[in-house]
Amino acid sequence: MVKAHDALGDVIVLKNLFDKLIDEQNMAEMIEACSKPILLEYMPMGKFKGELFSSLALNERSTLHFMLDKFDLDEDLLHTITHHLEASKENIVVTIGFGKYKGQTPQQIAQHDRGYLEWMRDKGENISSELKDEILKVLNK
Repeated sequence: MVKAHDALGDVIVLKNLFDKLIDEQNMAEMIEACSKPILLEYMPMGKFKGELFSSLALNERSTLHFMLDKFDLDEDLLHTITHHLEASKENIVVTIGFGKYKGQTPQQIAQHDRGYLEWMRDKGENISSELKDEILKVLNK
């Protein structure tokens, strides 16, 4: 008799599952599929749990960048966040997310306060790589 949540019962169930998979799938393909990180569709935790990563990459980029910088992410989350940020890069407008110019683009700020962008370039420690790149692009024009 197999008991739920019993070590022997779990082994028997997993063995039967493996046998069924082997009957239906190629072992080399299963090994290949298991060796790559999984691209997740939905955020599995936190404030945005259950939301689409594709939507978060457009509307909550700073949160995803913060997670990349500050969290020890597993391989699947790291792969997923990086993928969605890169895939959506062409569809976003980079803005300042803090301070007196919150919501403005570096291009807008450069028209009246280039020094602020220079300060951000030189002293800004906690800004995303995308924002830094955009600032450098504007300052190098």
